Amino acid sequence: MYTLIKIYCPKDTQKRCYIYYREGAKKFKVYNGKPLGVHCFPNQSNDYKERYCKLQYLASLLSDNLKKGDQPVKSLYKEISISTALEFAESITSKSVYSPTYRRDIRSMLKAFKGYLLRQGYANLGFDSVPVFVFQEFLNSYQSSGTYYMNKRRLLISILSKLLKSGIIKSNPAIDTTKRRSLATLNRAYSNTQLLTITEFIQKKSPNLYLCILLMYSSLLRPHQEIRNLKRGDFSVDFRYVFLSGSKNKSGRVRKIPTTDLIRQCLHRMNISELAPDDNIFTRSLNPPNPYYFSLIWSRIKKKLIAFDLITKEQTLYSFRHSAAIAIYNKGKDVALLRELLGHSSITVSLTYLRSLEWGETLVENALPQLGESEI
Repeated sequence: MYTLIKIYCPKDTQKRCYIYYREGAKKFKVYNGKPLGVHCFPNQSNDYKERYCKLQYLASLLSDNLKKGDQPVKSLYKEISISTALEFAESITSKSVYSPTYRRDIRSMLKAFKGYLLRQGYANLGFDSVPVFVFQEFLNSYQSSGTYYMNKRRLLISILSKLLKSGIIKSNPAIDTTKRRSLATLNRAYSNTQLLTITEFIQKKSPNLYLCILLMYSSLLRPHQEIRNLKRGDFSVDFRYVFLSGSKNKSGRVRKIPTTDLIRQCLHRMNISELAPDDNIFTRSLNPPNPYYFSLIWSRIKKKLIAFDLITKEQTLYSFRHSAAIAIYNKGKDVALLRELLGHSSITVSLTYLRSLEWGETLVENALPQLGESEI
């Protein structure tokens, strides 16, 4: 027997809402009207009251269905074609807070996948009827390198995960595709000596890029979305904290991030305190810089840094965040804390930031297993 239907509708409209009930130990969630055969999408609304009314409507429909046949949500699910599912994915992506580059990559992947399905005659298959080998064959067209293949695989998994969370599909078959070994070459961390030298160099060339790097390294913010869009009002009065709402950062969570003396000194030198709350700290106007602002500045400065033999080709703007991750890990060897500070969705992602560590050099003799040690 099922429990009473309940509504989960957070005040923060950036968070997903749903109705749910339990049947034994299982919890069933309904995010929209698709499983119930109606066109009702509460999560597409940005108004709390409107979302709540739609959830009440869905709750009444679900209650009627359950009373008639005591059916769990999974039996009310209606399978859709794989082409329709990908159209939903495109709609979800267009409304996301991801960077323009990431949205572009997802759109490109969707277009390529839809083209492949049409050519192979799979476009009208029900999504749950599509075998894993269809996804595998599509990914096999990206075998020029292990890194290229894995990047495409991650994109496909990400796209289908959005559909899974929205209740549009029941599983993510891309997860069962083959993994390939990829060599990590980009975003190689900087040494401490490099950090001091190149930040001093950049400070003279571009104060805005210098501030971006400080915020990346010391406050662990991402450059192209979080830092680029910062306003005066996102800082506390004394500049000791940065406040990011769920819509302003990749993790989707509200974050309060401390700053450092160097960041505060830089903000004061740039007279950021004189700006209005809605003024962007880089353009000093209501409009933020263009999405490629920091990439373009970095690309010009990187050529000079390489020419002066200060950095290598594998070191990028994102290497500052990777360097910060290693510094944090070396302080406490706490990967869970590292994940929290970086705002990552999983520890697996955080571990990729530590790939520049020379693990062999960090081992100590006492950490190694010895033959003949007593068992615990």
